[in-house]
Amino acid sequence: MKIGIIFYSETGNTLGVCERARDILAGDGLDVAFIRLKADVVGNARSLRGLPPAQDYDLVILGTPVHGFSLPIPVQQYLARAQFKEGVRLGVLATQFFKADWLGGTRTVNQAVAALSRFHPDVFGTAIVHVRSRRRDEQVNAAMRALTKIEEATR
Repeated sequence: MKIGIIFYSETGNTLGVCERARDILAGDGLDVAFIRLKADVVGNARSLRGLPPAQDYDLVILGTPVHGFSLPIPVQQYLARAQFKEGVRLGVLATQFFKADWLGGTRTVNQAVAALSRFHPDVFGTAIVHVRSRRRDEQVNAAMRALTKIEEATR
């Protein structure tokens, strides 16, 4: 099974959580590709740079921050153009500044799943980490439990 962790991070919060997932999965001896989406920034505008492949992965963990209560523009652009395997197993991780899921986290996760609905994904887990929360470490641990239970995701 080929696993792809595909993520976008500007401040390093999403990067850090995705690195943790990668380390857990690689420590279990799994084949994990770690792919960072990059963006060109002009003023306040961001646009996706390049189109990393996604169709090679049986399982994808998509990591994204919340921007303006939504998916960031580069992630929206990626999900609109990338090709995934039909029925791909999908986990979604969102990191957000605010301390409540309803302040963008839930919407961001739902937007990511909806953007990939054309591939009929099998969503095996989602997680939201509030980067300013006193319970951040607890949330990261819960996210790792949700997104790295590969034996359950492969059934």
